[in-house]
Amino acid sequence: MQHSNRPIAVLIGAVVLALAGWLMVTAYGGATNEAVPVPTTVPQTTVPQPVATATADSTPWWSGFVGPDEVNVEIIYLDSPVPRSTFLFISEYDDGRSPLVRRVDRSAPNAAWEYAGSPNTRWAASPLVTDRLILVVDTDGALHRIEPETGRGGIRPNAVVDLAAYPFLWSYNFGEIGRVVLLQLEQRGLTRIDPETTDILWSRPELLRASQPGRTADGDRSVVVVGADGMAHLDPVTGATLAPIDRPSPPVDCLTAYGEELSLQLSQPDPPTECVVVAPRQAIFVQNKDRTPLILGPSLGMPTTITLGPDDRIDVNSVADFGPGPNEFAADPFRMPIIWVMEEVDSPTFRFPLHRGRMGPVEPGMTLAEASDLLGLRVRPSRTAIPGCLVAVVEGDPYSPIFILDVEDAETIDRIVDRFTSTVPSCL
Repeated sequence: MQHSNRPIAVLIGAVVLALAGWLMVTAYGGATNEAVPVPTTVPQTTVPQPVATATADSTPWWSGFVGPDEVNVEIIYLDSPVPRSTFLFISEYDDGRSPLVRRVDRSAPNAAWEYAGSPNTRWAASPLVTDRLILVVDTDGALHRIEPETGRGGIRPNAVVDLAAYPFLWSYNFGEIGRVVLLQLEQRGLTRIDPETTDILWSRPELLRASQPGRTADGDRSVVVVGADGMAHLDPVTGATLAPIDRPSPPVDCLTAYGEELSLQLSQPDPPTECVVVAPRQAIFVQNKDRTPLILGPSLGMPTTITLGPDDRIDVNSVADFGPGPNEFAADPFRMPIIWVMEEVDSPTFRFPLHRGRMGPVEPGMTLAEASDLLGLRVRPSRTAIPGCLVAVVEGDPYSPIFILDVEDAETIDRIVDRFTSTVPSCL
């Protein structure tokens, strides 16, 4: 599970390093769920450690806080990164019992509580921790709001979340405006709610099932979504449509970096390509493949120089601050290609978020041709996204997920994983 993005089936004990946020509200509508105290004495064998590791007998450290029949356990630290003494357990059952949100606080054991959701449901996504509330959606589309100090809470009335849309909850801090929390409601479409009271601030019914919201790097001007009529820029305060922002596009002949990293080997006066399109989190390794020392910098975002000897290699993203759009990078005696940083809202696949093993309308079992037709984008095999693995990507998109292909025919999609997946594909 991850914030506002979790398959129902998740490895037990998956650890999510979390957002902070403590909150208290004074009134709730709808059903009330009183806090249920949990034991305040924690056995020494179950005291949480700074990281989720197993004990000497291979028993997970968190096993003392959950029952043996609880499944899809997720741990969210509320005081990350240190001291990690206060956290939430999120869990479910396979037999129809209510899913749980449980708080444990090592520094104040009496503050522990347990919140039970509705029977015969599961949590549809990980909780969203705002500045005032813990918000979580269940598989009936009900929005639960919980006080983190007491565990008291209930279902927000007249707010059925559209489970066919994704993500269910989205949150971002817009400077002076404050935190903007958006969700998709069945009767209201794209909706902004107050993070303290869950009151509805504005709705856009015509943007029902629009793509995941985004925010551009040009300040706190707009929320960006992609609906049936294309990209829309919304005023985060009123929800009104703003004039579109003129956004440059990379040249069509740019090379695109797929997967987690890009490797550039320089040994000639001219680079192997004039331009490379990357995503912000991708590693960009530059290697000197000549006997002559290679000097990188100074450049915008990199005030100093770095000298690479023969076969030396460095991730320039670790020493340079690249901004959106084209970034020229000084190098001598060999020229570096232009590094074009694409923002997520400009990604061709922005409107097709990866969720529960599917990417928009594309699911495992389809062929590359079928996926291309459904997305309106070319999905093609790639030798560089995951070396040694038979995979495909969306052409021209550094944000493309990785399509793991069937080894028998090399055309059928076996799995779809995030480009930064922590799961090593079994085909390696």
